[in-house]
Amino acid sequence: MAFLCNLKHPAVIPTKAGIQAVLNQGKTSVIAPLFALLFGALHMPSAYAGHADGQIAAVRSRASDGLVWINLTGPRVNKPACALYDYMMIKDENSETGKKQFAMLLQAHATGKPVFVRGTGDCSRWGDGESIEMVEILQ
Repeated sequence: MAFLCNLKHPAVIPTKAGIQAVLNQGKTSVIAPLFALLFGALHMPSAYAGHADGQIAAVRSRASDGLVWINLTGPRVNKPACALYDYMMIKDENSETGKKQFAMLLQAHATGKPVFVRGTGDCSRWGDGESIEMVEILQ
């Protein structure tokens, strides 16, 4: 990082005050925006991941392979190209996360509460339906 080169003792870990002094000299014209851009990009959900919200229209579980998939009453947004249909699949129904997601979806369906479901942006569990990344029960 360019501003660290201006420190008198580069082997010494810079203090907050020392870094602030360098930043106050106007040496952040490029560094701060780049840092903000990098931080934002790392913490932003995938631009290609789909999502949907609404009540659960259907929850299905298949005995032959354990596949669990849902349909919501609301429209799908940003479906990946592989998702030919509006249903979404639990990515790994045998994992702890998958079991929690299934329980949350069943609870929301039984109580009639709306949910927000965000996808992974891929169809890794089933070739024509997006895998589920996150489930949120709404009020």
